[in-house]
Amino acid sequence: MVEQRRHPLLTAFEPTPGEWWLRGPDQEPYAIVKIIRRGDEIGYRAQLYAEREQDRQLVGYYKRLKPAAEAAHDRYVRGMSRP
Repeated sequence: MVEQRRHPLLTAFEPTPGEWWLRGPDQEPYAIVKIIRRGDEIGYRAQLYAEREQDRQLVGYYKRLKPAAEAAHDRYVRGMSRP
């Protein structure tokens, strides 16, 4: 049997255009993926959620939305498990 993994973007909400908040089972946000522009380039910044913006932990920068959301989700899951 093949394991079906639900993509984290399916639980995201978009409070403003170009900003996706990933939510856990309790509906609380755990990560934010935001579209960013630098000159003619467009990409995505993934961060772990914290109420204060300056407290958010950078996950990384990505060229595509799906890998950005996956990386943020994986970092969140790793942070919840034992080392």
